[in-house]
Amino acid sequence: MTTSGLVRRVLVDKILLLLTVCLLTGCLLTGCLLTAYAHSAPLADQVSQSMAKPPLDCPTVVGSNTLNITVPFAAGGGKDLLARGLAEQINREVGLRVLVRNVPGAMGAIAARSLKISGTGSVSIAMVDPRMLLSASSLGLEAPLLTEISPLMLLAREPAVWIVRHDAIKALSTGGRFLASSSEPNSRIVRPAKLLMQDIVAIKGYRGSADAWAALSRGEIDIMTSTVTSAKRYLDRDDSFASVWMILGNARSGEFPDAPTLMERMQTPLGSAAPVSEAQRDEAARINQLAHTNMMLAVDVGMPRPLQDCLRAIVGSVVSSKRFQRDMLALGVVLTPASVEQAQSILLDLLLMVANPAGPR
Repeated sequence: MTTSGLVRRVLVDKILLLLTVCLLTGCLLTGCLLTAYAHSAPLADQVSQSMAKPPLDCPTVVGSNTLNITVPFAAGGGKDLLARGLAEQINREVGLRVLVRNVPGAMGAIAARSLKISGTGSVSIAMVDPRMLLSASSLGLEAPLLTEISPLMLLAREPAVWIVRHDAIKALSTGGRFLASSSEPNSRIVRPAKLLMQDIVAIKGYRGSADAWAALSRGEIDIMTSTVTSAKRYLDRDDSFASVWMILGNARSGEFPDAPTLMERMQTPLGSAAPVSEAQRDEAARINQLAHTNMMLAVDVGMPRPLQDCLRAIVGSVVSSKRFQRDMLALGVVLTPASVEQAQSILLDLLLMVANPAGPR
């Protein structure tokens, strides 16, 4: 073989060797990527499906017991529709017999008390808002302590808003005297008004937000509070005489992006140019927490842990379903489901606020 032929042969061998190495390396990398994807996909799914399927032994643990869901509101409302949709889906998916009971009154305290009186052959779940239970206790109503309930999961959490008549908005910018209505007057009206240096003449009580809205439309009151969802429903119907003036939350609402938060209103103080103090900021944070609606499903803290875990898994498998959330949204019920850890964190925050209720100094 000539020298030039030998050189060509060596070059060809080296090129083939290099191609072989590249091919093997590519296969290894592809295999690693596919393996990583195969492992990461289920891991990602675990986050969204952590409550997607109850353990197989849950029906055995629950047994032949009837599941009672107690709703602290009258039949026909959004929370009632949610409970009935949940009951129907649990019956369909798990085969459990589920009954929904409407027990309105006493700011949810009566419904929550039902957790301690489960009869033979039944298991009780109640829809509760711990903020309402705190208010019920402060009014002397017999309500369970927050330490006596164990949350299954957080169903919905949304801030409250101030809806103000247009003819009262100008007076709000200079400080005035107002008539107001709220289901939670202390945390939603009195304390925010104190921070904003507003003079609330009187708090008027109504059966519910629909009656308060009617009173606002007639000019009987200047301000009412409601959740963001309810405010949107009312204002979509008629916004000719009122609008959302303030959000009692840490951030602006997507539904009312032009409405500032309580903290933003405080930074343009009415009647005073004094800067916002740290104590006032702390008070605003307390108000924002207390004014939120935190609708949870809960059981008695004394319920056996295996049964709690099974109920949590069964409820979670339904509520975390995108289809169920869409069905509820079509009925006007907005769900923002969250884990039991978040629900417990909210309970702890509320308990700390009760232990340290100091307002602004």
